[in-house]
Amino acid sequence: MKKFKLDGNALFNSNKCHEALQKYQKALIYYEYCFDAVDSEKRELEQVRLRCLLNAAACTLRLESYKQCVEFCNEALEIDDKNPKAFFRRAKARRLLNRHDLAKRDLKRAVELTEGGKKCTDIQREMMLLQQCEEQYKQTTMEFAQRAIGGSSSEDNN
Repeated sequence: MKKFKLDGNALFNSNKCHEALQKYQKALIYYEYCFDAVDSEKRELEQVRLRCLLNAAACTLRLESYKQCVEFCNEALEIDDKNPKAFFRRAKARRLLNRHDLAKRDLKRAVELTEGGKKCTDIQREMMLLQQCEEQYKQTTMEFAQRAIGGSSSEDNN
């Protein structure tokens, strides 16, 4: 399991996200079907599983498989419901799926769980992107509504 994770990390760092995702998925399958460990080993393996899920989520973001990213993050949060990376990655995927309210909630949770550093900068950048998306969505919706109202009134005059 650890070998698949390490291989996945090397592939991810070489920007081979599809291949890296396959390695992380193999590690996750290996975990599900091959381990009947004692409690101390289970805790360690659960942490490796968590890292594989988070890394798989990062791969799916790069591969633009946003629904799959949300699923990996959901699984990661079942293991550690206070993991800021899982909330951050799920928020990013949800923003890209136009699920702005859910993304905003995840980002707020990530901020609560993060104490400064690079993660916080990434979170702040993601919050700005989310706000821009929301503003663009409102503008597009307003323009559409105006065209719809304007279109029906011009047809009534003909």
